[in-house]
Amino acid sequence: MRQVVGFLDLLASNDPDRLVWVTAASVQSRCKNYDVKEKGKPTIYSLKMVEKCLQALRETGVLSRQHAIELQERRVFVVDHAFVVTPHDALCIPSKTCCRFVGMGKVHGTRWAADGKGDVWFVSNKEVFPWKVMFEAGPRGQRKLIFPELSGPPLKKEEKS
Repeated sequence: MRQVVGFLDLLASNDPDRLVWVTAASVQSRCKNYDVKEKGKPTIYSLKMVEKCLQALRETGVLSRQHAIELQERRVFVVDHAFVVTPHDALCIPSKTCCRFVGMGKVHGTRWAADGKGDVWFVSNKEVFPWKVMFEAGPRGQRKLIFPELSGPPLKKEEKS
């Protein structure tokens, strides 16, 4: 799991919205199993193992589900589907000697969005996926909800003539 998270975080650090557009097979080719070696070289994990790891990352909020996005060019790639990888600071809080994992939506000041179909993801600068509800984590686990119809520009009062 550590190699998968490390590889995804490396890719996400190259994008301002932390988007990643890789397949499980691409992740598999870069994750080495140093416990099992062939001719002195580490083997790669099975595709099934990588898929299970990606599913576990989705369940803990580290990785969103794959979403269709508006066709765009990012770092010389034309992208139409992507994942959001949550940064370390949005899932963990510093302790005296280490970081403590608290999970999605529990670190003060982070913003999260949901699509209404069971997926929740981290929001960095702008909303790249369509969302139904967004919330900002506050102190002591309080959450401030933001709805799309309420997040637009303020309504103007009609003047009486």
